[in-house]
Amino acid sequence: MPERKQIYGYTTTGDGTRVMKHDPLIGLIGDLDELNAALGVVRAYLPPNGARQAEMVLSLQRDVFHWSAFISGAPKTSSAIAIATTTAALYASRQEMEQSLEPLRNFIISGGSQTASFIHLARTVCRRVERNLVATMAAVSGSVVKEKLLNLGEWLNELSNWLFVLARYANWVEGRADINVNG
Repeated sequence: MPERKQIYGYTTTGDGTRVMKHDPLIGLIGDLDELNAALGVVRAYLPPNGARQAEMVLSLQRDVFHWSAFISGAPKTSSAIAIATTTAALYASRQEMEQSLEPLRNFIISGGSQTASFIHLARTVCRRVERNLVATMAAVSGSVVKEKLLNLGEWLNELSNWLFVLARYANWVEGRADINVNG
């Protein structure tokens, strides 16, 4: 067996730097990877009449990948991130879906249809990524990195809002009511 270099516990970033796997930025990249996988499940479970939402989710997955590449320091991403689905586009799409829905008067429990349940799960993953982003920002240095991470935070916040409305919309499309927390 060839001699092994010390590799366990380390990883290589996009710019070739070796860092410990517990580095906050590496943790954030892992969180974004999990969010991307959750979005993939959402896309897989959207009904055939949700083609427009499925295209949006695929675009979001690509955006999550670009954010991860930026954080890792991959070449061609350090100065600009190619985000296709802007915060404003998420907001506009959310407003459009909300026009079909009854105004929310109570807290709701995640669930309803299988599709909505998976969307709610992706939303909670997104919220966790957002919380971990705040902790990562406190741990890293460099104003340029922090500014980009702040942009990511705003984007994640709107993404989780969009996912919440998408879950309600999925229930509406499938003829399922929101589950009121009070019964």
